[in-house]
Amino acid sequence: MNSLVTICVTTYNRKKLLPITIKSILQQSYSNFELIIVDDFSTDGTKEFVKNNILPLDNRIKYIRHNQNKGLASARNTAIFNAQGKYFTFIDDDDTWKKEFISNFIDIAHCYNEKYVFCTSIISFNKSIKMLSASMRDFLILGYTPPVGSQFYLTKSLRTIGGYDTNITSGIDHDLWITLGKENYHLIWLNHAMVQVNPIASNQRITYNIDKRITGIQNSLSIWRNRVGNSFGKDFFQCLEKNYQYNTYKKFILLSLKDKKNNNLLYYFKCLPKKLFLLDLKRYLFNKNRLLKHPTFIPCNNLQNKTSSELMEIKNDTTSI
Repeated sequence: MNSLVTICVTTYNRKKLLPITIKSILQQSYSNFELIIVDDFSTDGTKEFVKNNILPLDNRIKYIRHNQNKGLASARNTAIFNAQGKYFTFIDDDDTWKKEFISNFIDIAHCYNEKYVFCTSIISFNKSIKMLSASMRDFLILGYTPPVGSQFYLTKSLRTIGGYDTNITSGIDHDLWITLGKENYHLIWLNHAMVQVNPIASNQRITYNIDKRITGIQNSLSIWRNRVGNSFGKDFFQCLEKNYQYNTYKKFILLSLKDKKNNNLLYYFKCLPKKLFLLDLKRYLFNKNRLLKHPTFIPCNNLQNKTSSELMEIKNDTTSI
């Protein structure tokens, strides 16, 4: 239970935000870790800043710089294949963890083999539920997606599947879970919120180039169909495509509301898939007392027939949801 954990922080031109994330890592109650900062060819002086201000803080910190900008998937892979730890986790360069983030995972992960992966966020409003377990494929079919900065893996598992697909530019964490689902991995979902996502920086990541975003998602969907289509079926990817389109326009609507860009808001609403909008509105209005928190995606048509009671087991009780 004192295994080395590799923590990955990828960064690109974010030197002003980076220290906040590093501070939350160094304050972890679990101390046996290495921190690998992967600089994806920043041009804002990140290299000098890290060497002068970050590396002197702790000898557990390592710094790797790409010689060209390669993207997030490649940056994560750099950390995965340079990791010394038995376990691997990561956090964005502007988010923060609670002090018990790593220790919560270590307490659970040592009981399972490399066919299990782990994440943590509020998935049930019932506080007596400590964690849920099911196959990765079943979580994905229900519409659940990887929670930001809240994933934990055996390093061996990530290396076995070849790390991240560098051809994916949109939805790289979802891509990883789809690959794990194809390979029959199991997911343990801890029912805790352990990461604080920077809302300002998160909004800055979403540009108003919606066509670029949708093109990236369509490219990802095409790759997923070709690579794992037989494992999930045609209906799954049709459902996924509609959901990605819906969620993309929904995000842009919310961003337009915040920035008071009314013309953009009306345009995005016209493009919003209305059937999914009505389903989303219905589940928001009429399912507030449900046991499980709504997933990111809305299960469609025949996929809706698979209920959580068929898929998930409460680990601290023998009762099924």
